[in-house]
Amino acid sequence: MVPALTASAAKTLGVSIISWRSWETLEMTLSSYQEVGLFDFFDRVLLYFQDLGQRDIEIAAKFGLPYGGGPNCGIADGMRNAATELGTDYVLFLENDCPLIETRDEVEFQLKTARQYLESGIIDVMRLRSRLHPGEAFADVQKYLRYYPVRKKEPLVDIRPYRLEIMFRWLWRVKRYNLSRMKGRAIYVEQAAEELFPEVIQKTAEGFWILDSCCADWTNQSVLCRRDFFLDVLMPYVDAHPSSRTSNGFQEPERPLNCRWWRRQHFKIGQGKGLFTHRRVDGSWRKEHPAFEGEIGSGDT
Repeated sequence: MVPALTASAAKTLGVSIISWRSWETLEMTLSSYQEVGLFDFFDRVLLYFQDLGQRDIEIAAKFGLPYGGGPNCGIADGMRNAATELGTDYVLFLENDCPLIETRDEVEFQLKTARQYLESGIIDVMRLRSRLHPGEAFADVQKYLRYYPVRKKEPLVDIRPYRLEIMFRWLWRVKRYNLSRMKGRAIYVEQAAEELFPEVIQKTAEGFWILDSCCADWTNQSVLCRRDFFLDVLMPYVDAHPSSRTSNGFQEPERPLNCRWWRRQHFKIGQGKGLFTHRRVDGSWRKEHPAFEGEIGSGDT
């Protein structure tokens, strides 16, 4: 059973937007924030630029936002530096290709609920990427379908592109160890994931799911957590266990963290409707992407 909420304390909330070039994408994203008044809900805001340059400074000035940064230091150190500079109790980590797609009322509701859950210790991390409109480079639906049949599908989820995954679902017998890890991805496909896997998924009265980290990975994108949790718990593990797979020579938290250690910590991960999608209109390093611009070496997604 999910614990009852306690009264919200006077904790400070900050947001960092990590950005490396892709200026058209950044302006699109910041415009989506400006239209809804996203920053009204935060005590501090920081645009953190990798390879800080004149155009970055001009965009920050255009939107009236404080900025920081310097030479490209990669995602891990960029997130660390931004969180340190913000100095707030809680930090929402965004990237320059995470536009807002929800209303102001929805923003207020989700941020208020996330803060209450964090302050009450109900969760350690709140995912704020859209559950049903996650945008580009989202593989959780595909991965889930490799291992589990759909029981009661969310109407907005289109599984037609994943016919091969469904056809070859028998492959789970080869990788049985992945069965438990995939359970958390049910929330992106099923209407009632908490009924399918109650041992690792709960649903709150406010309509949020709470997942055990044994079946929910860490993600760098659109996540809200305590600043000290990120700096004093997660980053020391990243530093002590660097991945051999880097982003242009730089560490990024996802690869070191999504491991046995993370799964055994049984952190609690929240997911509701979500607020942000993933969309890029320039500067993509993915060759299949319409905005592909060659080997640009950013470490961005």
